[in-house]
Amino acid sequence: MAQFPSSSSAYGIWTLQQQRDAVRGDNWPTTAPPEPAIPVVDALIIAGGGGGGTPNINRWAAGGGGAGGLIYLQNQTLTKGTAYTVTVGGGGARGVANTSGSNGASSSFFGTTTTGGGGGGAESGGVDGKAGGSGGGGASSYVGGSTGGTGIAGQGNNGSNGIDDYNTGGGGGAGAVASISTGGVGVQNSITGSALYYAGGGGGAGGNFDATGYRGFPSGRGGDGGGGDGSRNDIVVPAQDGTTNLGGGGGGGGYVSGNLLGGNGGSGAVIIRSLNTAAATTGSPTETTDGSYKIYAFTASGSITF
Repeated sequence: MAQFPSSSSAYGIWTLQQQRDAVRGDNWPTTAPPEPAIPVVDALIIAGGGGGGTPNINRWAAGGGGAGGLIYLQNQTLTKGTAYTVTVGGGGARGVANTSGSNGASSSFFGTTTTGGGGGGAESGGVDGKAGGSGGGGASSYVGGSTGGTGIAGQGNNGSNGIDDYNTGGGGGAGAVASISTGGVGVQNSITGSALYYAGGGGGAGGNFDATGYRGFPSGRGGDGGGGDGSRNDIVVPAQDGTTNLGGGGGGGGYVSGNLLGGNGGSGAVIIRSLNTAAATTGSPTETTDGSYKIYAFTASGSITF
């Protein structure tokens, strides 16, 4: 059997000639390097998004749900043989007639908890968006507007206000404050090996009709990262749900010739990456690899042991 060429005078470093000889002789070692003795992980923790509001049965429009809170942990040292609990929060329910959306549920891992997104405001005199990881959008109102919900610093951003009879607030995103009728953008992260957006805010509903015809912004777009679009009242397009496992807020509902319900918030996720292979998991995470990294994506609560 051919022998591996000796290294250069510097320990562990081969000369270019030695590398060429090894390639020609197909003599590269094939065994994988040993895993680290102490497991170190990165973790993306995303809470459930808030549900969009649903307006009064005969008028106005509701705000979009806020995105679930998001925190990215890096270089966390774990203990081998210890089972660490993973909690994945569900999305908040959309409002029923003339009610705000519900807040999403929290997610957690390794002592860190993210807060569910705030529900979008309904009408009924201008109900404010709810506070959460990111705040829900305020409803439209004939009494002069309403206030977007407050987000949590380090997890998300505020929802936008409903400014008048015709313009609602979008839900805040993990990466940006919402604007009128438009959900805030989420955060881009490459923990899975692909650059994806997570935790976008839901869009508020579009404007209504009055004696002069259609007024206000059209249907609010959901923010990148799973935010659902708001309903569009001029052509009767219903609100969208926030995207499952991205923590997106649900879109706000509206009214034309009948009640257009808001969208449900999208559920959260916990994604864990390590150079170590897990010894055991519960909750059926999806297991993938990215180079030497092992990636465990939890879309339901469970546990992980290294």
